Amino acid sequence: MNYDPQTFTPTSVKQPETQTPETHQEIPDLFRHLNVAKKYWLEIILITLLTLIAVTGITLIIPKVYETQSTIQIGLVQNSPVETPQDIRVLMADEVTLQALLSAIGSADTAKNRAALKNRFNLTMIADSRLIQIKTKGNTPESAVQFNQIVVDHMTAHHHGAVQHQRDLVDKRTANIESQMKSAERDIAYLKQINDRYTADLGKINHEIQSRSQTTTDAQGRIAQTFIELAETHKDSIDQNLQTINGIEQQMTSLAFDLEIMKQSRDTENSDTAVINPTITPERPASPNITGNIIVGLLLGLFLGFIIIYTKDYFARNKKFLNR
Repeated sequence: MNYDPQTFTPTSVKQPETQTPETHQEIPDLFRHLNVAKKYWLEIILITLLTLIAVTGITLIIPKVYETQSTIQIGLVQNSPVETPQDIRVLMADEVTLQALLSAIGSADTAKNRAALKNRFNLTMIADSRLIQIKTKGNTPESAVQFNQIVVDHMTAHHHGAVQHQRDLVDKRTANIESQMKSAERDIAYLKQINDRYTADLGKINHEIQSRSQTTTDAQGRIAQTFIELAETHKDSIDQNLQTINGIEQQMTSLAFDLEIMKQSRDTENSDTAVINPTITPERPASPNITGNIIVGLLLGLFLGFIIIYTKDYFARNKKFLNR
C-alpha cells in the first residue's frame, strides 16, 4: 500500500489495463474475409455472370407491356359533374361495360378475358377537379393507344347521352318560353286592334254627343245620354285593355330574361366530357425494366457468390479441423 507524503493517507495502486481478445478480433476477421474473397474471386465472378445471364434471359423472354395515358374532363349537367368518381368506377367495372370493351377490341366475351381486361386499364381521379387520368396497357405501342382511345370513347359516349338529355330539356323549355312570348305578342296585337277600334268608335260617339248637345227634346236627350254612357264604356274597355297589355308586357320581359338564361345555360351549365391531354404512343415498354433487372441481377449474383464461397470456405475449414 502506498501513502500520500503530505497527508500520510493510503492511496490505491492503479492496476495495468488489460486488453480483451475481442479488441483485436475484428481486424483478423476482416483479413480472413478478404482472403476468402481473394481465394475464390473467379468463382464469385462466374456465379455473378451466370446469375446476370439468367436474369437477362428471363427479362428478354417476358412479354413486353406498353403503357400510355390520357386525361379527360368530366362533363357538366346543370353545373354538376355528369357522374361522381364512384359512379365512374362502378361504370367501368360493370359487366356490360367490359363486354362492350371486349367487343371493341375484338376479343371473346369470357370470364377470363373480362378479368384480364380489368388489369389493362386504370382510372385515377385528380383531387378537387373533374379530371381523370386513364392509363391503359398493351402488348404493342399501337394496341395500348388503341385501347386507351376505346376507353375514352366509351366514357365520352356514355356521358354524352346524359348531357344531351339535359340539353334537350333546356331546348324544350326554351321552345316553350318562345311559344309563350309569341302568344303574348299576338294577344298584345289583338288588344291594340280592339283599342284602335274603340278609339275610332269613341271619336264618332263624341261627335254624336257634340251634335246633340244643343237638343231640347226628351228623345234627343235620351239619345245623347246613351251616347255618353257608350263613350264611358269604351273608355273603360280601352283602360282595361291597356292594363292587360301592360301586364302581358311585364310577363314578356320576365320571359325574355328566362329565355336568355336558358340559352346561356345550355352550353355553360351543360358540357360534354372532353379529352384534355390525348394519349401519346409510348416509345419504350413499361415492363420489363431491362436496366433495372440487369442491376438487380448483378447485385443478386454478387450476393449469391459471396454466400456460396463463404459456405464453401466454412465447410472446408471444418473438414480440416475434423481431420486433425
